Amino acid sequence: MTPRSLPALSWPRPNIAVIGYALYLAINATSLWGGVFPFFPEEFHSPDLLLQFALAQSLAFSGTMAATVFLSYLRPDLVRRALIFSSGVPLAAGACLLVAGLYLPDAKPWLIPTAGVLVGMGGAGFALAWQRYFSSKAPDRGNFLLLAGTACAPAVYLTFYLIPIAVTVYLIPLIFVPLCGLCAMLATRTIDFRQPIFEDVPREHPRTYLRVMGDSWRAAVAVGSLGFASGIIRATALSSVAMGDAVNIASMAGALGASAVLLLVWRHGSVEVNLEAVFLALFPLAACCLAAYPFFGPTQMMILAGAIYLVFSFANLAMMLHCAQASRDRGVNPVFLFSFFGTIVYLVQDAGFVFGSAANVTGQFGYQNFFIIAMAGLIVLALALYLLRGGLPIRLFARGVEGPAEAPRPAPRAGASPPRAASAGDEMTLRCRLAQDRFRLTSRECEIMEAIVRGNTVARTAEIFVLSENTVRTHTKHIYTKLGVHRKQEMIDVLNGLELEGAGE
Repeated sequence: MTPRSLPALSWPRPNIAVIGYALYLAINATSLWGGVFPFFPEEFHSPDLLLQFALAQSLAFSGTMAATVFLSYLRPDLVRRALIFSSGVPLAAGACLLVAGLYLPDAKPWLIPTAGVLVGMGGAGFALAWQRYFSSKAPDRGNFLLLAGTACAPAVYLTFYLIPIAVTVYLIPLIFVPLCGLCAMLATRTIDFRQPIFEDVPREHPRTYLRVMGDSWRAAVAVGSLGFASGIIRATALSSVAMGDAVNIASMAGALGASAVLLLVWRHGSVEVNLEAVFLALFPLAACCLAAYPFFGPTQMMILAGAIYLVFSFANLAMMLHCAQASRDRGVNPVFLFSFFGTIVYLVQDAGFVFGSAANVTGQFGYQNFFIIAMAGLIVLALALYLLRGGLPIRLFARGVEGPAEAPRPAPRAGASPPRAASAGDEMTLRCRLAQDRFRLTSRECEIMEAIVRGNTVARTAEIFVLSENTVRTHTKHIYTKLGVHRKQEMIDVLNGLELEGAGE
């Protein structure tokens, strides 16, 4: 996360999207631990029912993400029209089927898995709808709304416990889910679908989308490895109502803490997310919690389980910020990009959940089982670190090399312009970086601006960064707006008028 050294922003006025997204997160939090099971009678808390529901919900969630990757690539217009309706109906229907299980106990063996599938489909659809909304806004505005909604979610979740349990069971499917859908529908009406990211038809630019997927999959696997750890923890938590509650509270606390910190960072400048740096920062905590997990008693294990889910909550929030940022920068459909990330992350999380459930071969977790799943989690984290860092950092075999081996050169950053004869610290680069800080340009806008002032045409700039020409024009328009100019020469004049003292720091 890179804050810009700028004067503090004034807090925007939250809108209906903040309320709607907070509702969605609170509803989704209840579904993680068996729908509204915490509010159901004790007979609904059996491990078999919880496992059936959780497995169906998890697979349906990731399966919906995977289906959306192909659908948004082939028919983005269809996804745009049907996303809200196809999310709200399954989510409400799934919650209603859970309620029906109270009155039809003999039908629970098929009602519960069916409810899990519907809740998973609806939850994934709403996640995509909200991601699309946040990506459609200007970076500062979109990031604020996403962070504010995340910060408000724990308060909404807490209200579920303040309402009498017998009432909450009916309020979630009959009141809260429709209200979430209404908020999403009203928020969607404010989206400007004339933006290139929505007008773009992915199948017409396969090279761009293949490049985006090639640049993204390692970061998605890294976040997924944290999801794998949370998945095996979820499998153990389902065997204990107390642990499930503790982990869910920790998850909400993680969302609140992460969003609060990032809101303070946002207050003093734009927030840009580097998922590799996020993973490297979270890796030690996740690895230590997994390594210690088998060696402690129930109370300490609940704390460690909560810490692991807290880590995944932070990574999930960072993933949403990153996908919105990358969608704007690369000019790609935000639904496609987030569903691509989500497919990898949540499938790996599902693998962790299935592995954790399979490790419980006796029906009761013991030391040996905990040790097995902890080691599996550590191995997946280590493999993700290996992939993210590009393989082994040294050359194992070399022929005809005398003296010390030359250190490998880092690969050029995806999307960066070709090497120039001038050094990275030349005057124009320094002026562009200073303008980036002073006028709140994103990193991609800074790159586009520098390419333009160096004489590149729109077509050449699009070729350099593997973008469509419409996306380059949109970035240029945003640059002109932020600099308060109307043409290229005025932009060059602004850059030439900047004082370079301290710009290279």
